[in-house]
Amino acid sequence: MKKPPSRALLATVLLGMAACLPAVSWSQAASPGLGTINHTLMTVEAARAVGLEVAAVVVTPWPAEPPTVEASNRDAIERLGDVRVETLVTIDLVDPERWPALDLP
Repeated sequence: MKKPPSRALLATVLLGMAACLPAVSWSQAASPGLGTINHTLMTVEAARAVGLEVAAVVVTPWPAEPPTVEASNRDAIERLGDVRVETLVTIDLVDPERWPALDLP
């Protein structure tokens, strides 16, 4: 059985494809837990290296009361990556009335 492509390979292909498009903004989704700082900052750097504007990093699923480590991860990504970081709570797809409002620039 053939192994599926790695996430790194898929990210590289997607970044390469996006770099061919004019005026592309990139938003990176990231998990709040262990390993997210390194993974997210490397992805932001790769996106910028191919000329993409990184509009934001979205950390999800974001707990209602994040532990200190997760809050610290969010702050470190924002500071070290020089990028806006937003959070997105877990959304109940069955009940759209309970979805949070989007605040887009």
